[in-house]
Amino acid sequence: MPIMNGIETLEEIMKFNKENKKNIGVIMVSSLTRGGADITINCLEKGAFDFILKPASTNPSENIKSLNEQLLSKIKLFFFRNKRFKKTETQSTINEKKEIQKPKIHKKEFSGNVEAIIVGSSTGGPKALSVFLPDLSSKTNLPILLVQHMPPLYTA
Repeated sequence: MPIMNGIETLEEIMKFNKENKKNIGVIMVSSLTRGGADITINCLEKGAFDFILKPASTNPSENIKSLNEQLLSKIKLFFFRNKRFKKTETQSTINEKKEIQKPKIHKKEFSGNVEAIIVGSSTGGPKALSVFLPDLSSKTNLPILLVQHMPPLYTA
């Protein structure tokens, strides 16, 4: 990229999102290297919605087909997730609140003691965890168990 690299571009998009209360999703394309994995994790922490592994076929047509399929899937997921939020409450305003809402526990459904807090997350989880985990951990003495799903390459 002649003017900015991918991380700088991502940072500018996230800055624009925040300043303009927009929710532009960024899907990173990453290589199958350790360095590529580190950069991808960094991008997810900075607010990228998801990532796609760069196809490695020697056939350019297969690479294009693979990218098209993966992109379409990720774009659909982005729009599906964002439809769950009210039009007046965008992802950026939700992130700005940085409040931990108390879980709704109905006495009829739960009658025991809470012994631990369990959090499961997938791609995008590192960013979400960085927003709420410090505050949560300062407000409880309970053990907090994290399950972070990431493809094997990115956990090496």
